[in-house]
Amino acid sequence: MIKKFVLLIAMIPGTALLSQNIVINEVAASVVNSNVDDYGEYEDWIEVYNSSARDVDLAGWFITDNLKKPKKFKIPSGNPRLTTILAGSFLLFWPDRDTVQGPNHLGFALNRGGEELALYRPSPTGLILVDSVKYDSLPSDQSFGRCPERDNVWIILKRPTPGKANICSPVQEKRRLRFPVPEPPGYDSEVPWTWGVPEFTSIVIKVNELICNNSKSYADELGEYDDWVELYNPGSSPVNVAGWYVSDTTLPSTFHRIPTYDPNKTIVPAGGFLVLWADGQPIQGPAHLPFKFDKDGEEFYLAKMVNGQLQIMDQVVFPKAKNDVPYGRIPDGTGSWKVLSDPTPGTANVPARVLSGFVVNEIMAVSGPSVLDEWGEETDWIEFYNPSGSPVNLGGLYITDSTGDLQKSRIPTHIPDSTTIASGGYLLLYADNATWQGCRHLNFKLPAGGEKIVLTQADGVTPLTEISYSYQAGDASYGRFPNGTENWVFTTPSPGQPNTYSFSPVTGIYINEILADNLTTFPDNLGEIEDWIELYNSNDFAVNVGGLYLSDSLGHTLQFRIPNTFPDSTTIPPLSFMVFWADNDPRQGVRHLDLKLSGSGEFVSLSQFRSEATILDSYNFGLQIENIAIGRYPDGQPEWSVMSVPSPGSANQKLDVTRTTGLYINEIMARSTKTYPDETGAFSDWIEVYNSNDYAIDLAGKYLTNVLNQPALSQVPANSAAMTTIPGKGYLVFRADELPAAGILHLKFSLKGSGDQVGLYENIGGYYYVIDSVTYGIQDSDISFGRLTDGASGWTLFTIPTPNSANGVEPSAIKGLYINEIMARNTKTIQDDGGRYEDWIELYNSTNQMIDIGGLYFSDTKDEPLKSMIPINNPAKTRIPAKSYLLVWPDLQRTEGALHLNFELAGAGEPLTIVQLLNGTNHILDSISYPIQTADISYGRLGDGAPWWAWFRTPTPDAANSTQTADLQLVPEGELKAYPNPFSDELAIDFLNEEPGSVNIQIIALSGKLIAQILAPESSTGRRIISLTPFVSHLGPGCYFIKIQTSTKAYNQKLLKIE
Repeated sequence: MIKKFVLLIAMIPGTALLSQNIVINEVAASVVNSNVDDYGEYEDWIEVYNSSARDVDLAGWFITDNLKKPKKFKIPSGNPRLTTILAGSFLLFWPDRDTVQGPNHLGFALNRGGEELALYRPSPTGLILVDSVKYDSLPSDQSFGRCPERDNVWIILKRPTPGKANICSPVQEKRRLRFPVPEPPGYDSEVPWTWGVPEFTSIVIKVNELICNNSKSYADELGEYDDWVELYNPGSSPVNVAGWYVSDTTLPSTFHRIPTYDPNKTIVPAGGFLVLWADGQPIQGPAHLPFKFDKDGEEFYLAKMVNGQLQIMDQVVFPKAKNDVPYGRIPDGTGSWKVLSDPTPGTANVPARVLSGFVVNEIMAVSGPSVLDEWGEETDWIEFYNPSGSPVNLGGLYITDSTGDLQKSRIPTHIPDSTTIASGGYLLLYADNATWQGCRHLNFKLPAGGEKIVLTQADGVTPLTEISYSYQAGDASYGRFPNGTENWVFTTPSPGQPNTYSFSPVTGIYINEILADNLTTFPDNLGEIEDWIELYNSNDFAVNVGGLYLSDSLGHTLQFRIPNTFPDSTTIPPLSFMVFWADNDPRQGVRHLDLKLSGSGEFVSLSQFRSEATILDSYNFGLQIENIAIGRYPDGQPEWSVMSVPSPGSANQKLDVTRTTGLYINEIMARSTKTYPDETGAFSDWIEVYNSNDYAIDLAGKYLTNVLNQPALSQVPANSAAMTTIPGKGYLVFRADELPAAGILHLKFSLKGSGDQVGLYENIGGYYYVIDSVTYGIQDSDISFGRLTDGASGWTLFTIPTPNSANGVEPSAIKGLYINEIMARNTKTIQDDGGRYEDWIELYNSTNQMIDIGGLYFSDTKDEPLKSMIPINNPAKTRIPAKSYLLVWPDLQRTEGALHLNFELAGAGEPLTIVQLLNGTNHILDSISYPIQTADISYGRLGDGAPWWAWFRTPTPDAANSTQTADLQLVPEGELKAYPNPFSDELAIDFLNEEPGSVNIQIIALSGKLIAQILAPESSTGRRIISLTPFVSHLGPGCYFIKIQTSTKAYNQKLLKIE
């Protein structure tokens, strides 16, 4: 049969026609604890939906969170099982910056505060926007999706449905909503179910109370503790709810009809109650429902059939709840819903109890054998004290060690004998994370390192109090003294008894020496290098400092109590010294502190608690130098100085000053956009320091700044001498990117393109000495400012920056470098250094000398010739030996290495250029405009460096091109071009239309059979390009002919279809 078509618009590939059925369907940008990816990790996700009747592979499409960068992430090819959306189905993408986990893991992360997402598909004319969505801030574990019940408008979905159809409740403007449901078995009704206006009914049944996490509150008739919901009848007559409907969703198909076979169990008495069991076991009786409640909260609906329509009688949305916590109306039937404290199934609801008359009196986070729980175990404990004249029941009280989860642990209400404090009495709760052991056991533990404990009323929201404690040792608890007062002290543990406290005043103990930035000197008892504080006993008798406090906080002088568990280790002999390690790890011994010193300076103090905190000694120090100690000189005297050498445990020695010379700020770049990327591939501003000495200098501990009156702005770390040492006559480059966490050589500030200052400083004896500085003016992008020659006094601009190399040396022009072979659709030919099939460009060095391509620019657009620069800091990767080849990868992944470019090749064809920048002028070293490409067929020169190009069915990356492997010798230069030829799926024609008029196109089989006939609309004169992909993509392999008839000419061309 002959197929005839009228070509009314430009030809669009088949995938393009399907793409209008591909949509972004749902987004979750704040996943905390809801859905995991294919690696079991909680990650944000993007769901795409295919509403068409055909499967669609999204490999090669682009997804982005920045519409200015539509090619931000290309969905990889090579694994269609993971990138194909089945017809009428869904596909999930995980924006987790973890692309090694698979093609559906994206190279960016979502902003939970809101942003815009877009999906693009490639086409011969460029990218086409398929769908986009803009979302605002999303709550944790909720999604933003299309609502099928509201004409697919976007709303926040309480229940995310990744990989499934979205579910959302319709807008309920009226209290009693009707909607159609399937007719239940056994229900006799000839009335059709349709949407309608609710009809008035005098019968009122209210959902009154429920428990969605029943543990011990109330058992059913079989003794099982199942979730339950209570119905209330405010009327004067009983109501039998048999034949009514209940559900935990609004989906019509989920409504359950309450059976009618045992009416005695489904009657709600007048003014009375009926309990239904949400246990998923309807076989147990008519009051047992076929679903269970979600303890994280959900909905419940009560409905009745009226004239073939289901009418909602009452409904409730209930929150997440702890074990046995009821949620009910106050008062019954009419009041608002509240979290209650005491379940009352079958009886009137009572308000949540209000707890008062007690205090947290004592806390023990390091329990010993003196206190055992009822199981004979040593556990942490919290003591409550009742100073009132009446007993206090703590049942219903919430207690937590996390301000983010106020309802973490709830004291049960079903055993009041075990949770009541007698007047003037005490009650211990055990923080052992073993709630199964009894009602006084909590579901968290107390860390010895300190914690905040928060108490909340039985309603779960009203705060009662909070208490914070610092590090504890086994010799002391933290308690109120006297009992019940606001005064907290470390005291001898006294569970169930009044707290006590006593002390003897301590004098003559001094903070004598400090090393706040210790990197290499004086290891501790475990061989670790830590900061330290030395105490000096100026008395002629020994002093035990156990029980004193050391602190690095002016507002909290009782920060860390020195344990008194081992007096032999905390007693300082007369006129002697003792070192304490500020390592934030008191578990390592009694002389290890729960604090760390800051090398940038802070306040330290030694205190004793008497009737209040009493400071015995203190010192406020400034910015420190690594491995340099400061101390009193002489020992115990008021004057503080820089020590010549650290002297922990012995007499202090004062320092003589020696200055650093021969270092220069040598070159800077304040507007880097495409030259000299850092180790992550980012283009950031930089500062080059030059060492004019014949010996190496370690810059560790020195300072760089862009504000000369703030010399300590950014200190060079001292934990990697190999990276911070400049060899004699060598260079070191620092990144001014405000990202010190990115690495040793990254600074806390950035440079201003409008002009700025740069200074290099050192700190000696608490004073900052300038080593070198420079002030510069307005800078241009990618042009550096440096000394005329290394270390010279004169400065100039360099169009060719020279980081990590000598200033003032201009490179010569490169000759003999060719673009030799390309592949724009690589799916299985060759893998890059990351193991992926990416497009590639082969370069050929035709000279007899090595060529380094570092500093050259590649581009796929004439408008931006300097689009992607090859880094100059990796010559091992960028050098091409004489008569040799080098592959570069245009894959938009420049962070993966020096040979990866920040653009991609277009399969539809585009220009390519190599540019060398010399004296501010662009020199084109080679260029080519290639036609449309076929997967895994390369396009290359017919002989290395030759002027003619051909397609190669057997590509030769990193090897010589050969005419023996060329499928199509010369590219036709006549009036008709068909490309690619041979072709696989896509085909386009390019011909000259000399006269206005329509064009008749015929595709003919080798047998002479007419395959397709296309009538193109009239157009003006000139060259015309028409895509024939929709008419040839289904053809089998073989030879075909194309015949084109214009108003003045006829063209014929032979075509070859390959697999």
